[in-house]
Amino acid sequence: MRGAQAERSDGFAVIRYFPGSGMRSRHIEPYIAPPAPTGFDFRVDAPAGDGIHGPVRALCVAYSFDGRAACVGLDTGADGTLVVTDVPADDPRVLVRIGVEHVYATNPTCGTCV
Repeated sequence: MRGAQAERSDGFAVIRYFPGSGMRSRHIEPYIAPPAPTGFDFRVDAPAGDGIHGPVRALCVAYSFDGRAACVGLDTGADGTLVVTDVPADDPRVLVRIGVEHVYATNPTCGTCV
């Protein structure tokens, strides 16, 4: 197991899964009161996707870089509505390469970068 994969934190992240890849959220959300459930909001353009990576096929709550605690599958129903179902953490939709959303920070020494 690589070092980044073994990393654990005092919080969790959300991983969006597209066809062939996953994208972990930039921020680690802190646990509010373990062991009680921690509520959170996470906006996702589903099932259409973000226009770059393709449609969102699944979401997982991650306790480490790629350690999946719980996952849901996202599908489109026959009537075009979003259908959300629990899927196992080893569902084929989530067994793909994972990246991390880029954090865009301004560089005060780069006048054309801002």
